[in-house]
Amino acid sequence: MKSVAGVVGLPLVVAGIVLFFVVPLIAENTGNECQALEKYNASNAARNVTGSTTGPIYGMLNGLARSVATGEATSAAEANAHPNIPVSVSCAYDFWKAF
Repeated sequence: MKSVAGVVGLPLVVAGIVLFFVVPLIAENTGNECQALEKYNASNAARNVTGSTTGPIYGMLNGLARSVATGEATSAAEANAHPNIPVSVSCAYDFWKAF
């Protein structure tokens, strides 16, 4: 006989895994987790330089950095840092860690 916890728990685990990967894509409007992480880091860098998330300087820096964020550099860095973990998992984890 299946337990109620097993019947309810499995869909919750699956939903958590799906959200782990989907939220970064939606939040940064990208097609992969490494690009989402790179865009998020670009926005944070622009905020750190200007001290806020508004104004023309922030907009220019943020727009420029996000426009060149392809995810390739972040993907390579994550692959080097965590060679035994799939890059999409590593990028998603670091997105959540930075968030």
